Amino acid sequence: MEDQGEVETTITSKYTWTIKNFSKLKCDTLYSETFFAGKHPWRICIHPEGNKVNCLPIYLTVGDNANFPAGWSKTANIKMSLINQLYSDDTITHVAVRTYEHNSTGVVAAYGFPSFVSLPEFRDPSEGFLVKDTCIIVAEVSVENSGHEDTNVDHLPKKMYSSTCDELINFKGLCQIEKDHVNLLEEACLKHPSIIESHRKRKRSQKFTEWSITTLGKVLHFLKTKKVKDMNDDACKELQDLWEELEMVKFDDLSC
Repeated sequence: MEDQGEVETTITSKYTWTIKNFSKLKCDTLYSETFFAGKHPWRICIHPEGNKVNCLPIYLTVGDNANFPAGWSKTANIKMSLINQLYSDDTITHVAVRTYEHNSTGVVAAYGFPSFVSLPEFRDPSEGFLVKDTCIIVAEVSVENSGHEDTNVDHLPKKMYSSTCDELINFKGLCQIEKDHVNLLEEACLKHPSIIESHRKRKRSQKFTEWSITTLGKVLHFLKTKKVKDMNDDACKELQDLWEELEMVKFDDLSC
């Protein structure tokens, strides 16, 4: 029988990003959490303050491009929607086909729509895009997935925290973490130095390190602030999810 070779299949992923307290964002660039289409990680990127033509830009970027091998490329069919929360028929949708490439400078480009919607229209609550200071962006990404590609990306969980503009602190030169978690992490690392040592020895991506340290901070913060009387079904589920993510990191002193 003639060898048919590897048959590529089209993988489509739909990701919804809800951004709350939009008017309080004080940053030039904001990224969503990482989501996957097939084996490929992606993130939505926006510029909350707009651009030179007074519009809200919305882009799709490859997640954590530092670990993609030279010569890597992937063509994606992109469908981005800004949801109209008052008039569903007025939801704005743009589509494109773009090829992302790891070029000679090691940069995987971000593609999207620099003039998705005018800022005055977007910021007017009566228009339906920013309601109760919340907006909703939906990305649909379709890629050809051959089943044998290896992007050499750390296996991050799909339910990973979002990058926000909250005050962040550089933690021991490893990553940026939330200010509320610093003291708890400092205390934990003082008792268990291998937490930091193991991360410095392992060749992990910046995104993986940021996620793992942040997850540890969230667990410590949860245990510090929650009391027995607070442990309802939702709280137990939250702790279970956080602990399962923490186990994926395999901290040397996790059981201590």
